[in-house]
Amino acid sequence: MTKEAADFLTSLKPHVIGFDFPQDYDIRKLRFGVDERHCYLTTHRHCLKYDIMMIEYMSNFCSLPKTKYVEFVGLPTMLKDANGAQIRCVAIVEE
Repeated sequence: MTKEAADFLTSLKPHVIGFDFPQDYDIRKLRFGVDERHCYLTTHRHCLKYDIMMIEYMSNFCSLPKTKYVEFVGLPTMLKDANGAQIRCVAIVEE
C-alpha cells in the first residue's frame, strides 16, 4: 500500500484493519535476512503508530454475500508474552 492509502485508512479512525493481501512489499525482505532498518514498512509503521490492530492475510472475502455489513469475530491463539499470533477469522451474516 502507498502512504496515501495508509493515510486514508487511518483517517477513518478504525480500531482494526483487515487485509486480504500482503500490504507491505518490504515484508518479503525480512524473510531473507534484510535488516528492518533497511525496509520501509509503510502500512505497519503508519497504522501501528495510531494503535490500529492489523489482521493480515485474511482470505475468502469473495465468498461473503454482497451486503454492506457483516459481524466479524477474530478467535485468537493464546500465546504467552506474544504481541501477535494467528487467529481464526469468522464472518457472521444474516440470512
